[in-house]
Amino acid sequence: MKNWVRMGSAVLFALAVVQSAFAAPTCHGTLHFKAPDNWAKMYVSVLGGSMEIPRSALNKKTGYYDFDLDQVAEEFVGDTFALADAYDSGPVHYVLQSEWNGFTRYDYSYPKMHADIACPGKGMDVWVLEDPKHPGETFVSSTKPDIKVLFVLPPDDEKWFASTPMWSPDGTYGNGRPLRVYPYMCGWYYAVWMNEDVSENVLIFREDDESLTDAIGVNGWGKEPDLIPMNSLFTLFGADTVSFVTEPDVAEAYGVKEMYFKGSPDELRIDGVCSYAMYVTYYDTDASLHGAFTCDDYPNMASNACYDASAYYNFPGAGKINSVPCIGVTPGIVSETLDPTKKKPTYNSTSGCFVSSDAFDVMFLETDGVNVKHDFRYLPFFRNEYGFWEFDSYYYSFDYFAPTEAFTPLNDLKDSVTAKTCKGDCATAATLRDEFGAVKYGRGSAQGSEYNYISQRADEALGPVENWSAIDPKTNLPYIDLYPVSAGEFANGDEPNVYDQDSWEERLVTEGNQHFCMEVHGVFTYHRGAFLSVRGDDDIWIFVDNKLAIDLGGLHMPAPSYVSLDDFVGNTGKLKAGMEYDFDMFYCDRRTSMSNLRLVTNLYIHNDDPLHTTSVKKPSVAAVKNGQSDFAVRNSARSTLTIAGGLAGAKFAVMDLQGRVVRQGNLSGAETVVPDLMNGSYIVKVGRETRRANIR
Repeated sequence: MKNWVRMGSAVLFALAVVQSAFAAPTCHGTLHFKAPDNWAKMYVSVLGGSMEIPRSALNKKTGYYDFDLDQVAEEFVGDTFALADAYDSGPVHYVLQSEWNGFTRYDYSYPKMHADIACPGKGMDVWVLEDPKHPGETFVSSTKPDIKVLFVLPPDDEKWFASTPMWSPDGTYGNGRPLRVYPYMCGWYYAVWMNEDVSENVLIFREDDESLTDAIGVNGWGKEPDLIPMNSLFTLFGADTVSFVTEPDVAEAYGVKEMYFKGSPDELRIDGVCSYAMYVTYYDTDASLHGAFTCDDYPNMASNACYDASAYYNFPGAGKINSVPCIGVTPGIVSETLDPTKKKPTYNSTSGCFVSSDAFDVMFLETDGVNVKHDFRYLPFFRNEYGFWEFDSYYYSFDYFAPTEAFTPLNDLKDSVTAKTCKGDCATAATLRDEFGAVKYGRGSAQGSEYNYISQRADEALGPVENWSAIDPKTNLPYIDLYPVSAGEFANGDEPNVYDQDSWEERLVTEGNQHFCMEVHGVFTYHRGAFLSVRGDDDIWIFVDNKLAIDLGGLHMPAPSYVSLDDFVGNTGKLKAGMEYDFDMFYCDRRTSMSNLRLVTNLYIHNDDPLHTTSVKKPSVAAVKNGQSDFAVRNSARSTLTIAGGLAGAKFAVMDLQGRVVRQGNLSGAETVVPDLMNGSYIVKVGRETRRANIR
């Protein structure tokens, strides 16, 4: 039975008149569509309406949905089409020739009104898929594309965690190109050939290994790197996809002796490393305890709506007119060097941003009546699509049973307050206040004459950027992360003019435990091309080699900073490749406008916390013996996850690799079954422990 979504009767009548009078064009031919994995339904949309592509249209051999467009021609008018995943209730994801997997929350007619994929015509075909050579773009072809893919699992080794895996078609470093992250299996990368000759001289190596001393050839890691005859391997396997486990002992640990396999890594169920966590320390406080922390009385930015006369370190003034100074990004609050033994930032009193050095120092020192220290917390880092390590609070909510899209890592204290195990200063510091989710970056509220809201420094460095959320092709970072911030900027949402103003109304408004400070200490091995990118609010100070590398002090909106460590001079001089250096970060959320934190780097920064993932050398997930975290996870059946063990009644959450909660509940006993999951990798969290599972 045909299933379509009709337009209003008046419009259909008008279209019918147009058809009969002018023989309006209709859509014919056969569509072959490789849909995004997160689509629940699929519709072909033309100007006249939309028709559903049934699930039965999936060709399991090719992975394409094969659909006769003549069915659309029988009902609707239009010789171009779009593809969409939902209608009537929204939100809608869509595919146009000009946009792959776009998204609209309100304008449900957007796909059909912007349809731009040409119908192929009677007896003709059209293939529509994500461009494998340029992820995020749509590829449209009148013939089936010849696509061949090599999947690679790099070594479980710190050097490979800290650099981008590369491949070369001729065995040279100079012609190397990055392997792309495969998002559906932890730790895997891929190279792709489309409608082109496949090389017989492939070499795998790290971006920082110019001498190719650690390169990987046909016999795997640790052997003399003979070039990989890739075209011959595709022919030998009689397949368009081949998977390569670069460590022979890893393949053997999973019960197989070969390093090369026909097919994709989804069929192997061999995990690599795509996440780790760093231990951090938090100092929880509140505006009622420390006068340098404020609650904005909107729209009066920086006014102190939660002023408390009994709070320590208050500024002169009283009530809502009491204002904390240094609004907007304020460099120079801390000294440029960090004591290598004390590992605490030193206040620069000439800044005038705090009433005293003591008022600053206690932010990172547990002090009765001011704050409470919380140890053994962590920041989780994930490999993003460009192979960088990333933490983004917008996607990873620490309060995973009530996601806020904000950085509120101490929200779980509310349970301790209820249980009265967190009382006194702890309970006061855990006060929940209105929390605003992140504001998206974009084209700003206006361009043209109002473009001067962008600082001259930024304009000179980046030119006329139209969309600040777009990706800079040189760095694979959003343009906003490269914005050179001037003093006083990001005090509000107007200057600079970089925010997508429509997203202000879309923000989640919840309650969160704001007003806290954080410190994290780690080490990394420097390599050429290393960088640090951070964006957040409020104060952010990052020291590298005990020298200030990022200075985003002050009370401000989410502000960015970027540093290339190739140009950085630390406390011991210029950084040297292969040498280990200290990383020290200090962060405070002092204002209730928002709380956000995003870190991106191509360094593997770590402290004493082990990798929070199942190592590829340990195929069996070991349960941790500590009460509610005594659990293991497995893909027990198709689309099904089983959590084995754990404390009955304990809360669990199943999250995707961006930290977004897709399932949650309470453990039911010996085994808890979580059904109906889409294929892919997931994080399972019980208490403070996490496990990884791959679902098919």
